[in-house]
Amino acid sequence: MQIRLKFLATAIFAIMGIFWLAIGVIGEGSPLLIFPGIVSLITGAVLATGFLKEYGKVLVPSAGIYNFVLAAYQTYAAINLLQTGLVTFASAALAGYLVSAILSAFIVLVSYSNASALLPSEPELSEESKTKPS
Repeated sequence: MQIRLKFLATAIFAIMGIFWLAIGVIGEGSPLLIFPGIVSLITGAVLATGFLKEYGKVLVPSAGIYNFVLAAYQTYAAINLLQTGLVTFASAALAGYLVSAILSAFIVLVSYSNASALLPSEPELSEESKTKPS
């Protein structure tokens, strides 16, 4: 379960990073959306490699909240865009942003309820190695 959850969180951060980078680059959103894309990709890399895991304990929930706030706002903006009559574009935007908001909310909930499942655990010392003098 722990490995699947870690893989799922890594995949979600990678997808969110690519999502925000694509939106920032193609001009559908602000170029400022490139930064959350980079943060999400870095967070996914920290989860995948276990490198700098002491920062990962802080980075995972904060990047999840960052993604959630952005996705929730973009969902709100897409709902308002539906009222202007641009139904085709607004429907596609609403679907993408709503899915990203749900995925981000999932990451935030998991990171606060079971943070140890996302990050690699410390290697445990055996009883023999604790008692043996070096």
